[in-house]
Amino acid sequence: MHTRKDSAAFTLIELLVVVLIIGILAALLLPALAKAKAAAQETTCKNNLHEIEMAEVMYATDNHGYYAQPSDTVRWPTVLLPEYGKNTNILKCPTDVARAYPANKGGPGTIDDAERSYIMNGWGEIVTENNTNRFGDLHDTDIIHPAETIVFSEKVNTIGDFWIDYKDVNEGNDDNIANEISHGMHGGSRPSKAGGCNDACADGGVRYFSFGMDISPVDWWFIYDQNRNDPQYTTDLLPQLVP
Repeated sequence: MHTRKDSAAFTLIELLVVVLIIGILAALLLPALAKAKAAAQETTCKNNLHEIEMAEVMYATDNHGYYAQPSDTVRWPTVLLPEYGKNTNILKCPTDVARAYPANKGGPGTIDDAERSYIMNGWGEIVTENNTNRFGDLHDTDIIHPAETIVFSEKVNTIGDFWIDYKDVNEGNDDNIANEISHGMHGGSRPSKAGGCNDACADGGVRYFSFGMDISPVDWWFIYDQNRNDPQYTTDLLPQLVP
């Protein structure tokens, strides 16, 4: 007598169990993958800022210690172009670009018109002998705390400015650290107060700050201690910061 062989096919119940297991594994793995992707983007952003800051250091070395001077016509991406190898990709934070095209105010067809996620310190704190703003013209010896003074940071996506003039913070001008820096760029699907940002400092180091921590308790955008510790630029400024 011949016996009938059992079928090798899955039953409906078995298929449902397999699908359920795959769904559970996907639910567990996807957040981890998203977190890993975000960490990779943040690392790329840090590397970009480090390269830009090193370009600024080399520029200063070639120009008797003077940094790129803030200007409405000659902007730092063009000034530093030879120093960062003419690779404009380093001007873009991948986290920023993934959300939208970063705004700029550069002329069409110029290096200044390239996608750009970063903005430079305008050094508006530096003054001349008659106490009028010298807006820029910074020498590397002017920086008292190089390891704790920000040169470049991540700008708000919709802002196109190249320089920060933080002295305007209480004058209704949006050209300042409260409204132009994306203090919560990294840490979520969109900028938020639960996130943080990367800042390149004058010593060449790039540091990650949780939201507002580069402003308070010490404001790293300033050179002089009286401003770095002044409540109007530290604790009082915190409520005005945008993500």
